[in-house]
Amino acid sequence: MGITVKIPKITFPGLKIPRGLLLNTSLLGVDLVIPPFDITFWPPITLLPETIIWDSGWVGDAVLAVQDALLKPVLDKLEEVGLPTPEDLFNAFLDWTHELVKDWYEEE
Repeated sequence: MGITVKIPKITFPGLKIPRGLLLNTSLLGVDLVIPPFDITFWPPITLLPETIIWDSGWVGDAVLAVQDALLKPVLDKLEEVGLPTPEDLFNAFLDWTHELVKDWYEEE
């Protein structure tokens, strides 16, 4: 679940007089409706659209892309020189801990 910080959309409300707002009555069987139709002086105006300030999902994707771009040349150089890669070190550590656990259970 990512964290997103946003500035909400800012709008200037429109001005509209709906049909029958000023007068909507029946006088001697005759319907009086003032105004007889909707009057729109101006529609709502968007001053600022919704703006995302921080999106942790996008930042995470960007960091992973940069990490891959920076890590690949280093790992290639380690293989070229003949030094163990992080995967080789991790596998050796797992083998070592496995042996320790195996010895401990044999002693018990």
